[in-house]
Amino acid sequence: MKKLFTLFLLIILTSCNQEIASNSISSTTSSTSEEINNEQYWDVSNVDISHIDKENRLICFTFDDGPISNTAKELLDVFDNFNKKYASEGFTAHGTFFYKGINVIEENKSIIERAIESNFQIGNHTVNHKHLENLSSQEINEEISGTLNSLNSFVGINETLVRLPFGTYNDLVLENVNYPMINWTKGLDTLDWNGKTADEIYNTVINNLCDGGIVLMHEGFQTTINAVKKLLPALYERGYQVVTIDEYCKVREIKLERHKVYTYLGDI
Repeated sequence: MKKLFTLFLLIILTSCNQEIASNSISSTTSSTSEEINNEQYWDVSNVDISHIDKENRLICFTFDDGPISNTAKELLDVFDNFNKKYASEGFTAHGTFFYKGINVIEENKSIIERAIESNFQIGNHTVNHKHLENLSSQEINEEISGTLNSLNSFVGINETLVRLPFGTYNDLVLENVNYPMINWTKGLDTLDWNGKTADEIYNTVINNLCDGGIVLMHEGFQTTINAVKKLLPALYERGYQVVTIDEYCKVREIKLERHKVYTYLGDI
């Protein structure tokens, strides 16, 4: 009888141990899968969106080719003045700067720091603005890592979204760029670099408004600054708030994937 009882206990204990082991394996597998999943997506968990009303329509302003000290200061002044005026209403505006590595230098460090303090998002526009689809894997990585290394050295930024030069890419570019790549929305390329007037830039944006739209502008042009000065209050009157890429993704609960290109955020 005792032998039978002992045998019965051994069977139960063995079964329980197997179940615990099975649960441990399952838990480990789930954790590993979650880690891999998290690595696939761009993390916006620490982005502050307390100043954004989710009921507003949101549009993303992006500025390429900086930092260009003089015009960047004036552009930031435009945003600062707008934000001071509407901050009491809980309404502020910020954009995303996509910097070129050749401009991320000591003499521009203070303007980069000011952009960050003003809650602008900093992105990577490669070192030399080359067509990445014409480069080797090593050259692509050097174009991306060069700008990132400079940003990390000056202001401690070690990961950024990427703006592809000319918006062009191939499979090799997608394979090698381990970040979400942000192009621009059809109709919202202001062509400000091509001699457009402030009114033309303004009309391009106003005539193609859409929630989740990505506007392409550039540093270095007075016409762009003048257009933004008109656009911010005009968009406010139309119920639009100007936000960074990360802010939009946090508010709308969008997960940007690494190695993918985005031209519009509203339908993700």
